[in-house]
Amino acid sequence: MAIEDELLSNPIFSGIERDYIQKVISENETLNLNAGDYLLHQGEESDELFILLRGKIDIVIEKENKIDTKIAQLKPGSIIGEVAILLASPRTASGIAVEDSILCKINKAYINAQINRGEINAFRFIYNLAKDMAYRMKLVAERIETLVDEKGTVTKEINKYKEKLLKDILL
Repeated sequence: MAIEDELLSNPIFSGIERDYIQKVISENETLNLNAGDYLLHQGEESDELFILLRGKIDIVIEKENKIDTKIAQLKPGSIIGEVAILLASPRTASGIAVEDSILCKINKAYINAQINRGEINAFRFIYNLAKDMAYRMKLVAERIETLVDEKGTVTKEINKYKEKLLKDILL
């Protein structure tokens, strides 16, 4: 299956034309990672997001006690780093290649230029990202609601779901 076909099967690319996806990939830097290479580091500032074209990337939360918690393993078609670029905040997690991987690196200036030119596909991409993030936040809110008793006190169950909640926020 062609890379464009894989991406078009992902809801993040819903409504985006195949030619535009090909254009974005050709106009931006392709990044090759070896297994074990870091793609991004938790806490770093960045104005780039990545589209995973081939391979797998583990998303991990690095804790002060130096024990990392894997919260997700991303597959081709995944968008990585959207939180930092959309919110202009530090990276919320680290990303490590599980196997040799190929990514398309897109910086915020490129996205802004596409939007400023009125490129409808860029608007669709941002809209789809926002929709995806809103859906994940809805899931988090629903889970939090189940962890609060009638008095508004957090139940013991919150620790059980802590890592799952982080995973939903960061994916």
